[in-house]
Amino acid sequence: MSWDLMILKAPLTKAEMDKPDFAPAPLGDADSIRTKISRILPDVDWSLPSQGELDDGEIRILFDVGEDDEPGTIDVEATRQPEVFTLLSKLCREHGWCIFDMGTAEFLELA
Repeated sequence: MSWDLMILKAPLTKAEMDKPDFAPAPLGDADSIRTKISRILPDVDWSLPSQGELDDGEIRILFDVGEDDEPGTIDVEATRQPEVFTLLSKLCREHGWCIFDMGTAEFLELA
């Protein structure tokens, strides 16, 4: 089962995201974002600079940082498993990011 998530800079509320003029704060430049992700998840394959994939046969996480120089979001498609949530929580806690669940339209409480 696929899980569609978005990583944004914390703190952020749903009310802020719902504003018509909402623009997410930059997470950093694309190179530093890739480095931050790879520090926590060293097996992510960045063959395509805008997309990184971790697939160990058990879990799969696809990170899409897009083409912007300083992205405000990272789109994430992942298998819905506790291990994935634990890894993403660690990543976000370490870098001051938050996770928004696109399916439920709610922020997830980091583990």
